[in-house]
Amino acid sequence: MSKLQWNDENYINQIKKEAGYSSDSKNLTVMKKGNFLQRRLGLSALFLSMYNLSIEKNGLLLIKRSKYSPQLQPSKMVFIEKSQIIKINLNKKIGALELLLVMEDSPKIEFRLNDKNNKFIPWQELGISELEKFIANCNSHLI
Repeated sequence: MSKLQWNDENYINQIKKEAGYSSDSKNLTVMKKGNFLQRRLGLSALFLSMYNLSIEKNGLLLIKRSKYSPQLQPSKMVFIEKSQIIKINLNKKIGALELLLVMEDSPKIEFRLNDKNNKFIPWQELGISELEKFIANCNSHLI
């Protein structure tokens, strides 16, 4: 048996399929940004949370990753329906992209993700393109 790689899309899609979601939907690896105090004190790495973000037809599926291994934690899976999203933006920052999500009755959530030129994740570019389409679709319904 080969060693599990954190960017193994077949493994990710298998977990999604077992949970009843599309194995064809595009994936992104994202990191939840630390809060202001964590970032200010340089403690973000201690509290780093990584997720697989899957762009589904009716929303976004977040599957938490284990902190020190490439394994996904299916028990920590959250689906955010498109109808729950009040605001969604993808902003380019130096060397990364930031995804901002604002939902009904929830504080805003910010994620960082590597840009399209990431050579370690071959499917990241397709995932970002699909996320941009999802955001455009969401924002057209919010107006």
